[in-house]
Amino acid sequence: MKLVVLALLFVSVVHFTKAQCDSNGDWTRKGNSCYKYIQERLTWNAAYYKCKKIKISGSDSDAIPHLVAITDQNENEFVYNLWRPSHFNPSNAVWIGAARQGDGIYAHWAWPEDTPTWSYSNWEEPKVGGNCGHMGTESTPGPKWGVTECNYLATYFICEYEKPNEFDEFYYYIGE
Repeated sequence: MKLVVLALLFVSVVHFTKAQCDSNGDWTRKGNSCYKYIQERLTWNAAYYKCKKIKISGSDSDAIPHLVAITDQNENEFVYNLWRPSHFNPSNAVWIGAARQGDGIYAHWAWPEDTPTWSYSNWEEPKVGGNCGHMGTESTPGPKWGVTECNYLATYFICEYEKPNEFDEFYYYIGE
């Protein structure tokens, strides 16, 4: 009997932690986030607002996407590989959420709405020539990031929204 209960619990945990992103399958899940790359020539600000306006289908309908906020090398490689294989052209760039905020000595890099706080970067030095971050051009090969003016028309952008493990939400519901 104990073995059956443990097996059911394991299946439930696997089911809860492997939930899909949206009912249409337009998003790719990695960890607690869902990602979608979009091919459309937009400025950084236009891409930022386009992400915000995307309606998510299914159980995540209350989620609000934002330009991707890359928190570590593993996520950086994932984002690069999500976009690069079938769409790479060295003259094109993909917007990421990195944006310079503030002026003068108070200027700093941040993710949209500070989601999450800035803790990782992968810049191709030097970081001059603009206030918005991108990935993948001739001057920033591979998964390195570059800087350009925010009114540049990048060919792609990547949106992200956070999707907590449903098991975490279930545990919170029954465990409190």
